Amino acid sequence: MPDRFDALIIGAGPAGAAAGLRLVRAGARVLLIDRDPFPREKPCGGALSRIAVRRLLSLGIRPSDVILVEAREVEVSFRGARPVVLEALAGGGFTTRAVLDSRIIDTFREAGGVFQEAEPALDVDPSRGIVRARRGSYRADLIIAADGSRGTIARRFFPSPRTHYAIAICASIHPDDHILDRFGSRARCEVGFIRDGYGWIFPRGDDLSAGVFTVERHPRALRRTFDAFLHRMGFGSASRGPVRGVPIPVGRPKRRYRIGRLIAAGDAAGLADNLFGEGIPWALLSASFAARRGLAFLAGDARALDRYDGDLRRIVAGPLRAARILASIIRIAPGIAFRFLIEGRRIRRFGGPLRIGRRGEHDSGPDEYPRRGAGL
Repeated sequence: MPDRFDALIIGAGPAGAAAGLRLVRAGARVLLIDRDPFPREKPCGGALSRIAVRRLLSLGIRPSDVILVEAREVEVSFRGARPVVLEALAGGGFTTRAVLDSRIIDTFREAGGVFQEAEPALDVDPSRGIVRARRGSYRADLIIAADGSRGTIARRFFPSPRTHYAIAICASIHPDDHILDRFGSRARCEVGFIRDGYGWIFPRGDDLSAGVFTVERHPRALRRTFDAFLHRMGFGSASRGPVRGVPIPVGRPKRRYRIGRLIAAGDAAGLADNLFGEGIPWALLSASFAARRGLAFLAGDARALDRYDGDLRRIVAGPLRAARILASIIRIAPGIAFRFLIEGRRIRRFGGPLRIGRRGEHDSGPDEYPRRGAGL
């Protein structure tokens, strides 16, 4: 394998793999590396919004390639009260990270990209374009850090003292077949029982994804809260997989998104919303910007990566800031917010992981910057 590439991407999640796919299809020689062996499962709720699906379609990845269960209805309750059933916009659904990541990586390989798993990046020289990894050193004209919010390269080169980490813990639930059949394609969410967050149960065909999310800075007894949520939902005695947690960076700007030949994308850039903890659409959007500006940089445009920095700042200052403000309002009066947004069906104006609302509602295109609140 050569040690010189046009672009080297650190991290094979949705941001890294999607950026690599766009670059290699444009003719670039691309190496994608990740510290983990694949396929891998990562803690994630697994909800794919219609926006995320459209961005996958722009990569040539069909919904049927990644969606295990299509989203049809969402049942939302407040502190165990009678739930409100809402219709989910067509196009979204539920998956696992193992399925999603593997499909994008396979498409990247089929397009001619080179993928090295179990190859952690140890250090980067952004000015010279050198990446030192476990198996050797590589050179590239463009380097993309997509190794997650707690990745080695992200933490070293793109720290942010203002970044706040929300916490999600989740597990797969394995109830009896008749319960799965009855569950169908209906997602369940509950709010009000956990400070500054919510709980979810999403269908995935052979099992369920269950978890709780909170942006509270120091949540107490989160595992006990999760167990109580499952018991209240009727899954207290169901077989489950290991409970795992994940920190989620929620919408605070970093000091920079570019240094030398190195740029950040996805969670490494702190792109997740404060309201739902949703990160996949923003990872895919940053991948699109990274590839577009990266190709211009490779073609000789010395200012292209500066424009990428501006792209991400507009995301953080626009829709992610709007989500943070809305989340702050909801935390002040969660009961009133529930009645106004959920019982009043006004949630369609704000969107979310399942894009609840009217069928046919306008969406931004797969590669467009979403300027409306509905793009959240």
